[in-house]
Amino acid sequence: MNKTALAALGLMLFVTVPAYAQGDAQKAALAQSLFDEADKAMKAKKYGEACPKLERVVSLIPDGIGAKLTLAECYEGAGKLASAFGTYLSAEGAARRTGQADRADAAKVKLDALKPRLATITLEVPDEVRKAPGFALKRDGNDVLDAEYGVAVAVDRGEHSIIATATDRTAWEKKISIEDAEKQTVKIELGAAGAGGAVGGGVGRGGGGGGVADPPPDTKAEGNFMSPVRIAGLGIGVGGVAAAAIGIGLGVHAKGLYDDSNATGGCSAETDICGSPAGIDQRDDAVMFANVSTGLVIAGGVLAAGGIIMFAVAPSDPAEPAKTGDLRLGIAPGFVSVSGAF
Repeated sequence: MNKTALAALGLMLFVTVPAYAQGDAQKAALAQSLFDEADKAMKAKKYGEACPKLERVVSLIPDGIGAKLTLAECYEGAGKLASAFGTYLSAEGAARRTGQADRADAAKVKLDALKPRLATITLEVPDEVRKAPGFALKRDGNDVLDAEYGVAVAVDRGEHSIIATATDRTAWEKKISIEDAEKQTVKIELGAAGAGGAVGGGVGRGGGGGGVADPPPDTKAEGNFMSPVRIAGLGIGVGGVAAAAIGIGLGVHAKGLYDDSNATGGCSAETDICGSPAGIDQRDDAVMFANVSTGLVIAGGVLAAGGIIMFAVAPSDPAEPAKTGDLRLGIAPGFVSVSGAF
C-alpha cells in the first residue's frame, strides 16, 4: 500500500501554460462579446445598459480607439456631455498619435459641437480655508487638487456633492444641481469646530453645519474570546481527536485480521499457534496494527487532553493572567481523563 501511494505521488506533474498570451486572447474575446452586446443596446437607445459594457471594453483594450469613440457616443446619448467630451478628447489624441486622421477629425467635430454645451463648476477656496491644518476637498468623492482651485471644470448635468474637511473641524458639504451649459461657482467653507478632526454625524450644506462626532467603539467591551493560545489549544485538541480516531480505525482493522487468522489461517485463539504460513502472516499483521492503534490512541488522547487544558486556562484578553487550578491528567492504554478545577 505504501509503495502504491508513493508511486501515485511521484506521478504528479505541473505543466506551465503560456498564461500571458492566453490572458490576452481571453481579454480580446471578452471585449468583443461586450462590444457586440453594447452595440445592440445602443441601437435600442438603452444607453444605461450599453455604457457600462463599453467602459469595461475600454478597460480591457485601452488602445482601442474605436471602442473609445463608441463609448463617447454612448455618453452623449445618455446626456453625460462632460464624460463624452473627455472620452472624445482621449480618442482624438490616440488617433493623432497613430496616424488615424479620419477618426481624429471625427472626434474633433464632436468636441467642437459639445464644448459650448458643457456645464462647469468652479470651486473657489479662500486662503484661510486652504491653509487650515489637514484641509482636504472632494468633489463627487474624488480628491480636488490645488491646481483645480478656481478652474471651471466640466461636469455632467445632475446633482453633485462638494465636501471640505480639516483637522478639528466637522465636514462641510454642499450639494448642487446643474443643467447643460450652466456655469456655477461654489465658495468653499469650513465646518464648525469639532472633536479631533472627526467628521460629524451631521453635515452642513451650503453654509456649514455641525454635528457630533460618533464616539469611538468600546474595543475593551468586545473582548477577544478566541485568543491565540485558545486557537492553538483548539488545533492541538482537534489533531489529538483525529489521531485517536485513526487509531481506533486501525484497531478495528487489527481485530478483523485476528478473526480471519482464526477462521481461515488455522490459528488457535487459545494457544496463539497457527497451522499455516498465511495464518502466521495474518496474525503478525493483526499484532502490528493493534500496536500502532494503541500508540495512536494514547498519543491522540494526550494531544486532546493538552488541547483542552490550553483552551481552558488561556485568558481571553492578552493582558489577563492565565487561569490556574488543580488539574489532574490520567492516561492509560486506550483511556485518558482530565479532572480538576479551572
